[in-house]
This record gives sequence, structure tokens and C-alpha cells, in this order.
Amino acid sequence: MENQNFKENLSNSNDNIMETVNETFENIAQDAKSDVHTDNQTSQQSNQNIINTIDEVVEEFNSNNPWRD
Repeated sequence: MENQNFKENLSNSNDNIMETVNETFENIAQDAKSDVHTDNQTSQQSNQNIINTIDEVVEEFNSNNPWRD
């Protein structure tokens, strides 16, 4: 009986360890997804800022271009 209790306790302990490991990996994965999402948003905003700047420069050039009709 004592051996059975030991096996049950060990099994419960292993279950608890695996549950903790799974939760930890799930948290790591969620953090990674969040970081990637944030990086993508930052990159998209940066790209949009570059496009806006180019558009402004083109508009300024075109409005002050003496060779334009």
C-alpha cells in the first residue's frame, strides 16, 4: 500500500510539474507573439512615416519646380 501511495504521489507530482511546464511555455509563446505583433506595428508605422516623408518631399519639390508647367 505504501508503494502505491508513493506511485500516486509521484504521478501527481509529475502532473503538477507538466502543468507548470505547459503554463510556462504557453506564457513564453504568448510573450513572443506579443513582441512580434509590437515589432510589426512599429515596423509598419516606421514604413508609413518614411512614405509620408517621401510624399511630402515630392509635393514640396513639385510645387517649387521651375521646370514644371
